[in-house]
Amino acid sequence: SMTVQGSEKATGNFILQSSNEDHYPDVTVPLPITISDLELKNALEALHSITLVKVNSISLDKNTTMNGAKQWDVTFTSIRDAGDRPMLLADTTNLEGSGAKIEIVEKSKGIANNVFMVQIPVESTFRLRYEHKTSNPLNMADSNEDFEAAVYSITGLYAIVEAHIGDGSIDIFILPLFQNLDVSNLGAETCAFCDKVDPLFFDSYVEGKQWALGTATSIGGSFTLNFNAPKDDEFGHLDSCSDTTDEMSIFVSSTEMKHQLERLNLVEKVDISVEENSLYEVIKNGKIGTNRRFRIEFKKVRSCSNEKNREHNFSAPLLHVMEANLLGTPANDMAVSRTYQSIVNSYIRGFDP
Repeated sequence: SMTVQGSEKATGNFILQSSNEDHYPDVTVPLPITISDLELKNALEALHSITLVKVNSISLDKNTTMNGAKQWDVTFTSIRDAGDRPMLLADTTNLEGSGAKIEIVEKSKGIANNVFMVQIPVESTFRLRYEHKTSNPLNMADSNEDFEAAVYSITGLYAIVEAHIGDGSIDIFILPLFQNLDVSNLGAETCAFCDKVDPLFFDSYVEGKQWALGTATSIGGSFTLNFNAPKDDEFGHLDSCSDTTDEMSIFVSSTEMKHQLERLNLVEKVDISVEENSLYEVIKNGKIGTNRRFRIEFKKVRSCSNEKNREHNFSAPLLHVMEANLLGTPANDMAVSRTYQSIVNSYIRGFDP
C-alpha cells in the first residue's frame, strides 16, 4: 500500500519504479497525487515488469482537512508476476506539501511454485500434448478458460493458464495446481491443417521458464496427528506416552478427525471445527493460497497410568503434525525448501486438578 501524508495539502506528482526479471529499473510516467484507481492501474500495467494489478484506494484524511492523505492497495493478479516480488519504489522529488511523503509497505508476501511458459507463433493453430494425449486445436482467439480446459482434457489435472500476445508469439503461462503434473511431459505442436505437426518449446524448454519464484498452489496429500499424555511411574516421576492417528487427508472432515482422535487410547472426547480460506479463487475448481484450520477442544483425556479409563484434566502437550505426505507449496515465507510448516497453537490452556 502507498500512503500520502502531510499536514498541508499534498500537491505535485511522484514516480513509481518496479523491477523486471533481470532487475532492470522500470518506471512509470509522473503520477499526480490526485490520480484515480483506474489511472494508477493503467500506469502500472504499462510497465514491462508488471502484467495485471487490482487497485483500490481509501482516504486517510481523518480530520477532513483535505490535505490529500490517501492509501492505495495494489494487488498483483497475474501468475506471470507470481512470487515474492521486489518492493515498488517511489521517487517523490516533485511531491510537495508539509511532511508529504510516500510510504510503501508489503501486506501479503508472495510465495513460490514453478510457473512455466509456452511460446506459440502468432496466427498459428496449435495443440497442447501430455504424454500420448493431445488437446483440440487452439489459436490466439481462444480464452484462458479454453486453455485451462485443454490442459485438463489431456492431464486430468487443473492448472491456471494465462495467454499474453508478445512480439511475434503467444506466451502461455501455466501454473499447475497439483505437484503430480509432470511438466517435462507437457508440450505443444503447431498444425497448419493438423495433419502435419511441428513440435514446440518443451523439447528444448524441458524445465519451462520460471518468470519469478512462483506462487502458492492448492494443498493436498495427507498427515497424521501424534498426541502425548502424562504418565506417573511407580516412583511418582512424571513421564509421558503417546499415540498416533491413522493417515488423514488434508481435506478430512471434522467428523472423521473426531473419530480418528477418539479412537486413540489417550483421548475419550474432543470437539472439532474446521475453517478453510484462501487468498482468492482462480478458477472454478482451484484456489490460490488455500489453508485449513482445525480447532480441537479436548473434553476428556486419559493418562497413561495402569488405571484404565481414569479421566484426567491437565495441560496436554501440543499435538504434533506428521506432514511428510503433505502436498503443495511450503508455508515458509520464501518457500525455498520443501519443508511444510503446520502451525499448532494453544488457544485455551488446560489445568492440573
